[in-house]
Amino acid sequence: MSNHNYIRNGFYLISLFVILFSTNQLHAQETGTVRGIVSDATNGEALAFGNVYIQELNIGATTDPRGFFLITSIPADKDYTLMVSYVGYETIKIPITISPGKITHLTIRLTPVSIEMQTVEKIGARVADEITTDVGLTRISIRDLESMPKGIETDLHFPKSFDIQNQIDGRKLSLCQGTFFAEFFQGPRVI
Repeated sequence: MSNHNYIRNGFYLISLFVILFSTNQLHAQETGTVRGIVSDATNGEALAFGNVYIQELNIGATTDPRGFFLITSIPADKDYTLMVSYVGYETIKIPITISPGKITHLTIRLTPVSIEMQTVEKIGARVADEITTDVGLTRISIRDLESMPKGIETDLHFPKSFDIQNQIDGRKLSLCQGTFFAEFFQGPRVI
């Protein structure tokens, strides 16, 4: 190849880059950007994860943990309505105009509102037919306890020690180190 071909190929390559670069610049000038911060109007606290939405374009963004938002590539030289909403705050609509190749910065302060709910009215209640007991709870009298088999189930877990005392005749049932003792007037006996 001759020197002449290298120069011609280089010229074509440079021309291609100039055309691509100028097209990109023209496209960038046809759009704009809107950014800003959303905060509480009463105390200035940033409102994280709020909604910022351009109605006409159906595009939007969510505020970051510091309340900032950014919406890019918005067609320029047009008027839009920016909606800003946050749960527990009044939703506001802001008219904006996007300039080509420019960043529009907004500081938005939302006013808290109270959420009112309708009254809840109780219409009826279910009445239990009979008193039911918890399946895991069994009440045992001293008389029934004396007539029960004398042994301990190995799968039962008791605290290290406890006492059950019958207030009528002074009988006492104790558990000490896993063994039941029944105390009567004649002294303790192992069950």
